[in-house]
Amino acid sequence: MDTDGKTGSCKFTVSVNDAGDPTVTCPDNIEVYTDQVTWADPSVSDNVDTGLPATCTPSSGSLFNIGSTDVACTAMDTDGKTGSCKFTVSVNDAGDPTVTCPDNIEVYTDQVTWADPSVSDNVDTGLPATCTPSSGSSFNAGSTDVTCNATDTAGNTGSCGFTVAVEFDTTYQDSAGCKTNCNKMNAIISIQFNLIYFHNIITYIQDKKY
Repeated sequence: MDTDGKTGSCKFTVSVNDAGDPTVTCPDNIEVYTDQVTWADPSVSDNVDTGLPATCTPSSGSLFNIGSTDVACTAMDTDGKTGSCKFTVSVNDAGDPTVTCPDNIEVYTDQVTWADPSVSDNVDTGLPATCTPSSGSSFNAGSTDVTCNATDTAGNTGSCGFTVAVEFDTTYQDSAGCKTNCNKMNAIISIQFNLIYFHNIITYIQDKKY
């Protein structure tokens, strides 16, 4: 403006370019004992935009394998610029398998079988159980403890036990005939019969003599 009050003007343009990538801050590394893992959303800051979301791969709530897995999280601003961060999810298997044995068994035969024990685990599925002695083994008379074990892929072991009681009844017969104790009883009866037989002969001879 001059002293006479007259004014002149000009103009120019200020262009603000977004040259900064968003800053994405991930959670700390995670160590857990279960395969399904969740975490808080990463925070995102930008020199222009606000409220930008971050997308993580794998996503929160996913199922993770035993071991360590890298998680990458990215955010993009309205200018198309991206920022990222990453963290590690470590899944440890510290839980022993749960092995459920059959009920105690009482039989009258020496060869004994049973259904396979059931096995459950916090991570693995379809784990087998191994029993000692094994199903189908021959057992002695009396009680025998059976122990069944299962081991998961992390090396954790669970076990259970039950008792097999074998009783040889002298009145019991099966398709193969009498069992061991029956044979012993038959031998005793045979000896007693022979003793009676010889006693009768001796008595007869003595009666004849006198």
